[in-house]
Amino acid sequence: MRARIMQDLGDTIFKLVCDRVTAEQWSEWLRAPLEHAAATANYELVSKLLRAGANGGASWRGCHDDKTLLHAAAEGGDALVVSLLQRAGAGADIEAKAPGTGHTPLHLAVLGGNATAAKALIMAVERM
Repeated sequence: MRARIMQDLGDTIFKLVCDRVTAEQWSEWLRAPLEHAAATANYELVSKLLRAGANGGASWRGCHDDKTLLHAAAEGGDALVVSLLQRAGAGADIEAKAPGTGHTPLHLAVLGGNATAAKALIMAVERM
């Protein structure tokens, strides 16, 4: 329902926001779409959002579950997304523990059966 109502307003809202937004605000606003793209293994969208100014850096916690971007990418299971976020600055979160469970991104990749994402995370730890 909301999507239908907002459908025709997307371009207008985007233009209004772009005209008056600071770089910091823009980066912050792109975090929710970046988190979603990482969690759904959407490499192309993650790449576009990072190029558009989304902050892929470490220490930011999720919109609704308090996990990091690497946690989201590990759950999404795409090794390319994991590697892209590491290069964008999220690598410092490789050992971050999710609230409640204490799972690291590697734990989530393994638990989800996402072998390629797990391998990318293991290789990143070895490079540290």
